[in-house]
Amino acid sequence: LGHKPGDTLEIGVRSGARKRKTPLKLAPYATPPVAELENPKPGLLFKVCHGKFTRTPDFTKQKTVKAGVAWKLDVPAMGQPRKDDFAVQLEGYLKIPKDGTYRLVLNSDDGSRLHLAGKEIIDNDGPHPAQDAGRLLRLAKGYVPIRIDYFEATGDASLGLFIEDGPGQRQSADKLFYHEAPAQPDDPE
Repeated sequence: LGHKPGDTLEIGVRSGARKRKTPLKLAPYATPPVAELENPKPGLLFKVCHGKFTRTPDFTKQKTVKAGVAWKLDVPAMGQPRKDDFAVQLEGYLKIPKDGTYRLVLNSDDGSRLHLAGKEIIDNDGPHPAQDAGRLLRLAKGYVPIRIDYFEATGDASLGLFIEDGPGQRQSADKLFYHEAPAQPDDPE
């Protein structure tokens, strides 16, 4: 409507027959910061730990038994040889194609949590069958730091992150995952 952050609007409030006006100062809508990557590579870095979990664990207190790069969120493959009682942490970046409002949807069986730029954005934790949990966010074009924590207790194992950029425009985020590869040393002459 032509207003910008810092503008003050007056909002009319009515309670029964009583009316009053309240000032409302507009603030900018915060977006997660984007990172500058020098050598982005497809996929997220992952690590796996074993244990009986009922919530996503604190991975700093777990022993990593397997690590690698995941090009898609195939947690049964990451958890092999186990089918149950494991947890996976994935880290890297989500490449946002253009500034805009997006709905991120985290689907998992069992629990999962999504962090963007160090802040928890979606909590889909606890033992449950496959279910969606989502959130509408304003995101800036670029590489947004992402972390997904997941655990598998028993039964089916699945994890998916989807991005919606408009009505009915839901797609898997797998092709938007990146990690920063270590810089390559210069060739000696």
